[in-house]
Amino acid sequence: MTVTARFDFPAGRYHATPWGRHVNEGAIEWPPSPWRLLRALVSVGFNRMGWGHPFPPMAEALLLRLAEKPPRYLLPPGGSAHTRHFMPSFKGSTARVLDTFAVLARAEAPLFVAWDVDLTPEQQAVLKALLEAMPYLGRAESWVDATLVDEEPPGAWLRTNPRPPKADDERVDLLVPIAPEFFAAWRTEALETARAFALEAARREAAAKQKPAPSALTKGQHAKLEQGYPASLVEALRADTAALQMQGWSIPPACRWLPYWRPTNALEQLPRRTTRSRSTARVDAVLFAVMSETRSGTTLPPLKDAARRAAMIHKALVSIGSRLSANPTQLSGRTSDGPARGHQHAYVLPVSLEAIRQPTRPRARAHIDHLLVCLSGGGAFDDVSLEALKRVDKTYARGVSSLLLSPLWSGQATERGDLPWLSPATTWESHTPFFAPRHLKRAGKNSLSGQLLAELEQRGLPEPTRIEVSLEVEGQRRWCELEPFWSVWRQPSTRLRLDSSWRSFLRHRPDHEGSLGHQPGLGLRLTFSSPVRGPVALGHGCHFGLGVFASAAAPA
Repeated sequence: MTVTARFDFPAGRYHATPWGRHVNEGAIEWPPSPWRLLRALVSVGFNRMGWGHPFPPMAEALLLRLAEKPPRYLLPPGGSAHTRHFMPSFKGSTARVLDTFAVLARAEAPLFVAWDVDLTPEQQAVLKALLEAMPYLGRAESWVDATLVDEEPPGAWLRTNPRPPKADDERVDLLVPIAPEFFAAWRTEALETARAFALEAARREAAAKQKPAPSALTKGQHAKLEQGYPASLVEALRADTAALQMQGWSIPPACRWLPYWRPTNALEQLPRRTTRSRSTARVDAVLFAVMSETRSGTTLPPLKDAARRAAMIHKALVSIGSRLSANPTQLSGRTSDGPARGHQHAYVLPVSLEAIRQPTRPRARAHIDHLLVCLSGGGAFDDVSLEALKRVDKTYARGVSSLLLSPLWSGQATERGDLPWLSPATTWESHTPFFAPRHLKRAGKNSLSGQLLAELEQRGLPEPTRIEVSLEVEGQRRWCELEPFWSVWRQPSTRLRLDSSWRSFLRHRPDHEGSLGHQPGLGLRLTFSSPVRGPVALGHGCHFGLGVFASAAAPA
């Protein structure tokens, strides 16, 4: 006879750290060990079914029957992920904690566990009641809906085995309670070993104090030792984990490690979705949240470092893409013939919602809190680019703090009218400074207006009806017509000069060669006759966070 339980995870997460491993090691006990499953049943019995001491006879018989043979598992496809946070300060220091968990589809990926044992109808009823009352499995974040099923589903079931069924399977050792018929022998042997160690310790202590060595332990010492060893297998299952660790148990009492063999990609498969997969849909924009790995956990990089940070992220994306394809053009911006033309490759745009929420604050004081990677001109990311965007999660650079990237959304830019860098608008204002791609001249095609109109034409954007530049007029920032730009730039005065808040922005990414000379970073406002949809990124470094525009209210 086989008894099969089904476990669904409504939150799509399973949190559990294997015995003997630290949480910061990032290890996941997957599948849940037989020891954990039986302890979960005991916990439900005490906390939700009103069990007391002694154990209900039917419950004890059920647990002993389930402990007779190690169960089998049918694993759902899934992946792994983690979060990081700093614990509150204790004695002047903080500790960073990793929370690593398995990611599972919410409805289509149940975990099945089968015990090849015979249960009476009464025992099955108790097991069914325990499973249906179980709130979580593992840590409290692992919400679970569990029940018994009538039939065992087909599939590749995991069994305990000293050798791998397949050459490419990986071994995972799980804690399994010993069979009930071996418990008495285990306890007798464990107590004899403990008595021998205790007697040897007592003799060493007596020798150190120059006293006669005892020939045997006292009755009190015998009683104290016996209290540390559970009297039954069921008592061993209900022992408190913290107490066991304080008592120095290297493995829970009455347990053993047994090898199971799971596919090497058991936690690398993409979970199946309840809705249409994004991989089959058109994706031209991906939004990430940016998190800091500094000690405080709150210090985000300034927006003025957008070019440097974009270069770090771009390098990570190209590195991942190069392992998937010989030439990831959408990410690298290069073809076999040289640089890609037409701005059809990815824009890597570090942006700041903080700056949007505080429009009067100088942009240089804002911080990068999001990353937008997108395409323009109606293109869509290919499979290589999507895979690289899925894998990128951290940036590294010498002398610069690392950044953690957490995906928030991916899809079509037209879906996100709430994002100021993608939403359609008739007025667009500089989010990061515009740098002319060529040396500025007073007039002609290399003038500021000439280069700006050429940039818009290259991207298929219409000519604006109004172009304004941010100036400081008697110490106040104002939008002014473009005509006086040249004279203000060349001959600034105390009354009228270029907006100085854009000066501190980095002009080049670290790996970029060339120079812009003394060309200024400018804040611009463009007004169109009809709504224009983003992204709008123009000029030098536009694919690396410079020249980024955000939609704004139309000027009065």
